[in-house]
Amino acid sequence: MVNNAHKHKQNEQSQLIFLEINGSILAETVHSHLGDMAESQTLERVGKLGV
Repeated sequence: MVNNAHKHKQNEQSQLIFLEINGSILAETVHSHLGDMAESQTLERVGKLGV
């Protein structure tokens, strides 16, 4: 019974670590995607100005 509770706690911890890793990957992906979008919009504006 005690062993089972210990396993459950370990499982919860590994899920939290998994979520943290996924969250940081997601944040990086979103950040780089937004950066690309901002860059392309800036290039479009510069193109319209004819610089």
